[in-house]
Amino acid sequence: MAYGIMELRDNGARRGGPYFITDNNIHRMLGVGQYDTSGVQKGKDVFSKEAVFPLTMVPGQTSMANFTSTSTSWRLEFDKSGASSTVTSTDVTALSDQLTFVGFDTITVAGRTFANACKIASPGSVAGQVSMAWRAKGFGWVRTEEQTVQGALVPGTRVEIVKIIAAP
Repeated sequence: MAYGIMELRDNGARRGGPYFITDNNIHRMLGVGQYDTSGVQKGKDVFSKEAVFPLTMVPGQTSMANFTSTSTSWRLEFDKSGASSTVTSTDVTALSDQLTFVGFDTITVAGRTFANACKIASPGSVAGQVSMAWRAKGFGWVRTEEQTVQGALVPGTRVEIVKIIAAP
C-alpha cells in the first residue's frame, strides 16, 4: 500500500507531504514534498531504498535505518530585464533514523478511536526529548508529538489528524 500525508499550515496551505510504501512486512519512507508558506511546492526529498523499517518488530525492539536523501529545490530568479528562469539545486545527504516499537495503544483523533495503533519512539530533535508517533492500521500516521524523557507532552509539538474526509 502506497500512501502520503499532507501536512497543512493553520491557514490551510500545504506544508509538507511525506510519502511511504507499506508492503511485505516493511515500511519504506520514499520521500517528502516541500512547500513554501503559500502552499507552492519548492522542492522534494527522495530517500534511498535503505530507508526501511520492519513491520515485524516486537514491543521494546529498536531498528536503525541508514540511507541517503537527495534533496532538490527550485526557485525563480529574475535578471535585470525582468525575465525569469528556474534555478535548481540538488544535495545528497547521509541520514540515520532510529525507531523503537513501544507497543500498541488506543488513541482517539478526529472523533475516531483507533484500537491497537502502533506507538513508535525515536530520538527527539532536541536533547532530552523523545519523538512519539502513532500509526493506525489502514490510516498510517495519526498523531506525532515530542515528549520529555518523563513522558510529558512538550507544548506546541502535537500534530494529529483533525478531520477524516474519507475513511477506509
